Amino acid sequence: MNPARNRLDQLIDEGLASYANAAPRWGLETRVLRNVLGKDSAAYRFPRWAWAIPALVIGFALGIAVAPPIRTMFSAALNPSLIGEWCARLEASSLSTRIRESELFWWYIEGGHLMALAVMLGPALMLDLRLIGVLWTGDPVSKVEKRFLPITITGFGVVVATGLLLFISEPVKCYESPYFRIKMCLILIAGLNALVFHSTIDRRRDEWNTTLPTPRSARVAGVLGLLIWTAVIFAGRYMAYTFS
Repeated sequence: MNPARNRLDQLIDEGLASYANAAPRWGLETRVLRNVLGKDSAAYRFPRWAWAIPALVIGFALGIAVAPPIRTMFSAALNPSLIGEWCARLEASSLSTRIRESELFWWYIEGGHLMALAVMLGPALMLDLRLIGVLWTGDPVSKVEKRFLPITITGFGVVVATGLLLFISEPVKCYESPYFRIKMCLILIAGLNALVFHSTIDRRRDEWNTTLPTPRSARVAGVLGLLIWTAVIFAGRYMAYTFS
């Protein structure tokens, strides 16, 4: 093991001895790495190959648009009547019926979905506001990202799980709702916006971590995040008015 790292760990442990508990370790270690060694601790970053995901999606869409055989196969696979039939079969399944007719379970899922949505969007919007330069301007972007990104990812996981169960409970109504389709498209666009940001400008964060204003591409990503997720909330709310 690196002797310098061993010495650093020893210094951190000695410094923590003056505290009543070990809770300040993360903050102390971060300050030591930044002030003594001149570098920041590891941050949450998407891998370098993450840009390939939106590129593949765009390439696939272009392939469908320009290649007649692929377009024909894709149109057949996404035939509205076939999708509607599949949704009807899913709604007739025992799992869908049990969720839909449950006296309490459905409400727990709905409540958990809304709470997880708040847990996910609150921190995500805080990061967007930091990128725009509205809030947390006294903190480096890396610090704000470390503070909020894990919460956002956790909330997103719960949102996906509960949202899938809600869809299973009423797939026909969801499929027939135009706001559901709009919501799904907006979520896809929001995901692409996040992937592009974390795989491009965010990889060079050390160059603009504490500068104000942030680079234009970072501000654009922040504004898009705010607008898209706000539209997702409105689309999800209006879905209720299409359900009878």
